[in-house]
Amino acid sequence: MAYSIMPRRSRKEILFAWLLFFASLFRIQGEDHMDNQEFTLISASNELGRNFIKVMKATGEPVAALVNNVHQQREMDELGINTIVRVDTKNDSETLFPPVNIGKVYLFEDSLPLICRYMIICRPWTSKKIFVITKTGNIPSVYKKLGADHIVLTNGKNVSFLFGMQLDGE
Repeated sequence: MAYSIMPRRSRKEILFAWLLFFASLFRIQGEDHMDNQEFTLISASNELGRNFIKVMKATGEPVAALVNNVHQQREMDELGINTIVRVDTKNDSETLFPPVNIGKVYLFEDSLPLICRYMIICRPWTSKKIFVITKTGNIPSVYKKLGADHIVLTNGKNVSFLFGMQLDGE
């Protein structure tokens, strides 16, 4: 199931979005909802990120993928990710909240501007830790000022070291 946080263009899309919003506000008592479950949000635009998302999915942890284009969305579909949050990183005028509760966030750096946009969009979604994983060591102070809790510099393709951070206290 893919969700899109893109600018709405038609009345039908706007009406549907409002309908979903109000439906989430008025829950029927006794129904089994997973709405209170926190998802780990991962932007996996590089190989290290895709390895991490595969391992997280295999652990049974609820995982949501963060994408900003159709190509990345297809990649996440192919990895079997059911919850995909697609954002418009070029449009500042509309920032909506995702349709699932977000816990920790792992942003795998593909480019400095993209991670900065993701940080601006994602920080209001969670009070939990945000990790930026980078191979380049771009200016860490920029990420810190935008709300990153941890900047991880790595040279390898192994993601096992991230699980220590995943299991650490909040």
